[in-house]
Amino acid sequence: MPTITINPLGVVAAAAVIFFISFVWYTPLFGRAWTRAVGLPADHIHAGAALARGLLLTALSALLMAFVLANTMAVWLPTSWGLAGPGPGAVEHVLSAAGFTWLGFVLPVLLHRLGWEKPSLGLFAINGGYYLVSLLAAATVLRLTA
Repeated sequence: MPTITINPLGVVAAAAVIFFISFVWYTPLFGRAWTRAVGLPADHIHAGAALARGLLLTALSALLMAFVLANTMAVWLPTSWGLAGPGPGAVEHVLSAAGFTWLGFVLPVLLHRLGWEKPSLGLFAINGGYYLVSLLAAATVLRLTA
């Protein structure tokens, strides 16, 4: 059984990065395209309780994603298993953790939605890109703070 050690401050920092990416991704970068893709009016603005709920759930999801990613990354280190060895390099570690997490857990959910809920390919790309960029950034923060 591995001994997993994670840095709680690193998890919080990674979650903050994910939260910030969410703001940038869905506001200045792809906000208008996302609004159209989900069928909201062009002048729609989230406010009040809807805004608070969205921000709270985004923060919670960012924290969960960062925490699970930190544990996943720790499991891949030889030291977690009581073994000596250098383990993966920083770039390999970040790309493997973020890439395989996205490929195995995010992409299948998005493909399932594409098949059954029929979102536009634009929405598929916006959401898929967001999760890939978020996971890569979070994995980088986690690696740097480990």
